[in-house]
Amino acid sequence: MNICRCGPFLPNKAKIGQSIWATDISCSTGRHTATGSEMDASRLLRYLLETREIDFVVPKRKRTTAALPWGTESPNLDFLRANAVLLVLLFHVLAFFGIRKIGPLDLESMGMFGLLSFYVHTTFVLMLSLERQLAKFGPQSLFLLFMARRFFRVYPLSIFIVAIIVLFRLPLAGHPWSMHYFHALGKLDIISNFLLAQNITSSEPVEGPLWSLSYEVQIYLFLPALFLIAKKVKSPWTLVTGWGLLAIP
Repeated sequence: MNICRCGPFLPNKAKIGQSIWATDISCSTGRHTATGSEMDASRLLRYLLETREIDFVVPKRKRTTAALPWGTESPNLDFLRANAVLLVLLFHVLAFFGIRKIGPLDLESMGMFGLLSFYVHTTFVLMLSLERQLAKFGPQSLFLLFMARRFFRVYPLSIFIVAIIVLFRLPLAGHPWSMHYFHALGKLDIISNFLLAQNITSSEPVEGPLWSLSYEVQIYLFLPALFLIAKKVKSPWTLVTGWGLLAIP
């Protein structure tokens, strides 16, 4: 509803750029009245604005999300992700040139710490994504929608990379400080690399870092169920205890 200085201005259905059929248009006090067979709402609005008889207050829209109380992005999460990526990248680059230690620091342990930090970051961010998805679409298609998004996020690029390596017989990157030239792969090896299931079939990744993606994809299969369980559990200590029991080898 438009607001006149002396009260609400009618009609409610008047919209800018549209013509309305009216016989009497007035504010609540009757001080500002227009009559006629057809009234152009945009012309009426422009007149009222020019004569300062109407004021508008447009509220600012706030970016909110059900999952992140501080907004859709967090500098802390960005910092964690950046550090995890840098640790893994530094490990691979230095190890490729034969540098396995820097003083007492073992590079492989550093790289593994970065990878595990990235797994923790990814799991937390995906839990927030599931929270938003649940609020928007409900629980009916939670798993299918989540897996569809994850599939198109991971598989197209990985399938492309595996196909290029296999078709052009490119050198294979094994352990970070070794490379060896392409050798014949069995059908199971190729299918396992396309499906990112190398750890299940004990197949060699055609590209070294692909081994971590197989574990990440398998994490996706359990996240929706873990999310729903965490939603139902009220006590954080119960969750911590359960997490500790699962972590026992």
